Amino acid sequence: MTDVVTAAHFEVEKFKEITGDAPAMFEQNEASKTSAITYANGLFENISATGMNDAMDDLLKKFIAKGKTTIDTMNERRKPFTQLVDAVKKRFTTQENELKSAIGIAEQHRNEYATAKMKEREEVGRQARLKLEKENEAIRLQQEIDVYFAQQTAEVINTGKHQA
Repeated sequence: MTDVVTAAHFEVEKFKEITGDAPAMFEQNEASKTSAITYANGLFENISATGMNDAMDDLLKKFIAKGKTTIDTMNERRKPFTQLVDAVKKRFTTQENELKSAIGIAEQHRNEYATAKMKEREEVGRQARLKLEKENEAIRLQQEIDVYFAQQTAEVINTGKHQA
């Protein structure tokens, strides 16, 4: 546990150090960008005023090379910060994904339970329908028996009256 606490403390200190340097990195990159764009705009104005020539072509070539070098320098300057931000983002999303996983499992349990409850209700309904069908069949059979006995009784009575 001490190693985890020490590692976490180290990462917090590293985070503080890098984020503390971030404003200066940003200001340096902003100054580099502004200076390069100001220089480029001067070249563009000159080209608009006098047109392109070999000297301007050479200046543009040098600007492009120096601009690319400046971009590389800006990138290297910000890299520790952006890597840290990416790592922090990854930690946040990992935490969220772990919780989403637990929520997903909880939802799965609820869905399984709801499915089981629905099947149980369907089975209770099916059993109730079967019971009702049996009761209706018993009533129908009883009615048929009652009608049959009534007919038989009437026939016996009628037959007995005719023989007497």
